[in-house]
Amino acid sequence: MQVWEMTNVSDKFHSLILTEQSEENYSYLRGEFEGHRIEKPWYPPSLKYLKKRANKSDAPKCWDINAPIFSERAVTALANFLENTSQLLPLEHEKEKFYAINVLNIVDGFDKQKSKIKYFNSGKIMNIEEYFFYCDKIENQH
Repeated sequence: MQVWEMTNVSDKFHSLILTEQSEENYSYLRGEFEGHRIEKPWYPPSLKYLKKRANKSDAPKCWDINAPIFSERAVTALANFLENTSQLLPLEHEKEKFYAINVLNIVDGFDKQKSKIKYFNSGKIMNIEEYFFYCDKIENQH
């Protein structure tokens, strides 16, 4: 079984931020993307590139949205995996088509006891150095 970690290399690839950095925009998005379908009307937030000289990415980091962001090309390529496990939410951008991926298929398969984890003094996770999973829980999941 293989488990993949999605990471961003923000110094080499485009990253995104909200066009309007306002508390209203942040509060609109706060509390979303927690494994449940967004039922209220979706008003696509407007995004812009943070660095224009970086390379294009099909999964750019968005500093203001706590969800994976995929280009239209990535959504097309991953359609079979996203179809029954995610909600695709369009985002506004001046040149590209991007979607926030609201993951609905949340599986409690992470074995915290066996994993090597570094914590902040507050008790929040700083870094996971080695991952362990409950194989029976994540089998056939994507």
